Amino acid sequence: MAYQLQTIEDIISSNYDRLITDRILNKALLFIIIETKKHMKQVTKKAILKEFQESKHTINSVLRFMDGLGFIEIEHQGKEKLYTVTETGVAYLDKYLATAQGLIFYSETGYDKKI
Repeated sequence: MAYQLQTIEDIISSNYDRLITDRILNKALLFIIIETKKHMKQVTKKAILKEFQESKHTINSVLRFMDGLGFIEIEHQGKEKLYTVTETGVAYLDKYLATAQGLIFYSETGYDKKI
């Protein structure tokens, strides 16, 4: 889904209360960003599922929600789905990680040591 840049703040603010409490969503966004930077390629669903302890259904629900918000883009290559984080997703994550709660979350993920 494509969103106009002027709607990014509206998207984030209207969903912010749910977003800041959704640890799986926040961790998935971080994971996709880190893996994309580390490997210079899009992230596969297989890699996302391998990273998380949650069920495939839970991860699929989170990915659909992120797609619906415009936080990620999904590219299909055959049967494989590839994920990248959009400007909207980065804008939300920057806003969240700038909060005290976001900083605690970030350090608890262990991703701060992977970058």
